[in-house]
Amino acid sequence: MDAMDQFDMHYKLAEFYRQVRNERRQHEWRLTLGLWLTLAAGIVAAKDLPPIPICVVIVFLLVVFAFHLLWGVLNFKLRNRDADRAYEHLIRAEEFSGLVLAEHSDDLKKKRKLYDKVPFFEMLGTILLCLAFGIVYYFKELPIITGQ
Repeated sequence: MDAMDQFDMHYKLAEFYRQVRNERRQHEWRLTLGLWLTLAAGIVAAKDLPPIPICVVIVFLLVVFAFHLLWGVLNFKLRNRDADRAYEHLIRAEEFSGLVLAEHSDDLKKKRKLYDKVPFFEMLGTILLCLAFGIVYYFKELPIITGQ
């Protein structure tokens, strides 16, 4: 393979991993927004739900949060892995072109902040909606909730 073929190969691989990362991010947000809409619908309909022991509701909300946390962190790590692979291929493409296409992935890994490693916003939203559902469900008989 000549240098141009090597450049094309690495550049196309970098583009592929960037696309995989973006698709993973889109899937993650669709699933998260679906969960949030389900919890919000539960909050709105809490006064009409049949009586369920509060311990069952709490366990259910904890399980929902735990699975979302585990899935979110794993998906976030995979997204970062895909980004690292994309940057590594861009750096390899640089070697064949002489152009500076990306920062080196080691530099990027060092620059990553904690919020680049953990999906805080998603987890915060899920926690708040789980808490709101639990509170509204627990206090659904209060006049402020029933509107009386």
